[in-house]
Amino acid sequence: MLAGLLTIHAYAQQPSREQSVLAQTWLLKNCCLADKVVLETETIRIGSQLEPAFLDALKNGPGSDLLSEFERMAAIKFEQRQKLLSNGADLGLSPQDIEAARDVTPEQYMSKEKDDFIIRYKSQAIVGLGLVGGKKAEEVSTQISPDEESPLQISAKQALKRMKDSD
Repeated sequence: MLAGLLTIHAYAQQPSREQSVLAQTWLLKNCCLADKVVLETETIRIGSQLEPAFLDALKNGPGSDLLSEFERMAAIKFEQRQKLLSNGADLGLSPQDIEAARDVTPEQYMSKEKDDFIIRYKSQAIVGLGLVGGKKAEEVSTQISPDEESPLQISAKQALKRMKDSD
């Protein structure tokens, strides 16, 4: 059902360059409060025109170029992490925790980081849908919100609350 709702928007009007940049910035945001307020204000201003971009992000997750860049950065982060763990620095961890962290393979680390990144990206899409509203935004959020197995459930509930509060 969710795939069907999201597929409808594959044929929607393509966003302008400004809208695409704003949507991508929103999906990747990790900014301070002042920047967040500006970004939210701009997202709300553009409104429903961003709904297709957020629906696409929710359905498909980050694109292959973005995932490749993320994986490249995660590999660097893993190497830095391993160096820190191997030099015996006081990290505030027990010896058992340090040993457990050292035992994490690059594949395990990369898989977890990638999965977490995709979930954050899709979660941001749902939160964005809550800001811009729209019929499909509400339908998709309503469908996800009761799913206790979904890592996106809380974001969907917040999106629905936001849409209800803005009515």
